[in-house]
Amino acid sequence: MVLVIQLVPLLAGLGLVSYYSPISDRLYSPVQRLSDYSFVFLIVLLFVVYLGDMITLLGTGTLVISAIIVGTSLLLGYVLGGPARTTREVLATTTAAGNAPIALFIATTSFADPNVLTMVLSFSFIGVVGSGLVAGVWRQRQGGTANVAKTE
Repeated sequence: MVLVIQLVPLLAGLGLVSYYSPISDRLYSPVQRLSDYSFVFLIVLLFVVYLGDMITLLGTGTLVISAIIVGTSLLLGYVLGGPARTTREVLATTTAAGNAPIALFIATTSFADPNVLTMVLSFSFIGVVGSGLVAGVWRQRQGGTANVAKTE
């Protein structure tokens, strides 16, 4: 199921770009916005529904360990991102937050134990919010522009 969820959209997108480039160029922005908004909506909805369960994680060390893992992912992505600062920043944030959607999919479809979803949701929330905050700081430092081709 995970292979289908990941591979089918990827192959469809590659096929669209290869054979129908003008259409894919027009669809890119709206589809990207839809993807971003629906993911944020999902995270917020799950956060609200499972807030009580996530509060029970306070004091267990789970949230601290999640924050350490996210911080380590940000650091490794940045260090291994190559010579261009913006490329390092993109790799850092996607390394820290990129697996949240698939982890949430696996947790919701494969496990009956609500504690699994609570853990994955907490980790995903820390990863997405943490990466978003770091990306916002980096964007402010660049004057509000995101130019991937820019180098140090």
